[in-house]
Amino acid sequence: SAACRASFERDNAVKPEAGPYRKRQITHAVNPVDGSAFQAETLIEVLPRQAVRSRVNLGEGETLEVRILDANTGWLNMRGRWEEAPRFIREGVLPETTHYLNAANASALQCLPPGEQHGQPVRSYRFRMLADANVLNPSPQPRQITVHFHAETGLPVSSRNDGIAPSGAAASDARIAADAKAFSELRYEFDRSIRIDKPDGV
Repeated sequence: SAACRASFERDNAVKPEAGPYRKRQITHAVNPVDGSAFQAETLIEVLPRQAVRSRVNLGEGETLEVRILDANTGWLNMRGRWEEAPRFIREGVLPETTHYLNAANASALQCLPPGEQHGQPVRSYRFRMLADANVLNPSPQPRQITVHFHAETGLPVSSRNDGIAPSGAAASDARIAADAKAFSELRYEFDRSIRIDKPDGV
């Protein structure tokens, strides 16, 4: 309904007065071929309407870090070397500075009954989303997102993403096979000490 969408858009809009925030995401994936399972951890820090830093733990001591300062300025670091971030990565990350969830392609939005998450009263929403295709993910699959916002402050508490790992994910993590079944759980933290700067030496 229009009222449900208006409520979601109000909650999902970044509230600069709440300050910088951090998202901790744990992704659980199962390879349908051999049944093997693993977890990957992502840490995303955001300065509202300014900048984003993302760190993905790929396992076996490897990490991928991305820092985006604006639409034209960003870097990524894998295996210890900073390089300019491609345009599709910059554009894919920047919505984090204006929305707690990038839901530009959301459909079938539902407002769920009031409840509690992690001991906090929440307003909850569920929707389906299809990511934009790009060179790492040429055939994105639909995902179901459930997100919870604090009933009084409107700030995000947690979310869950159920779907299929992108077919191009192996480009960043060889353990993820095409069409691996996956879900992720995400928690939000607000921290005014977060700073995001240009990497040293670039």
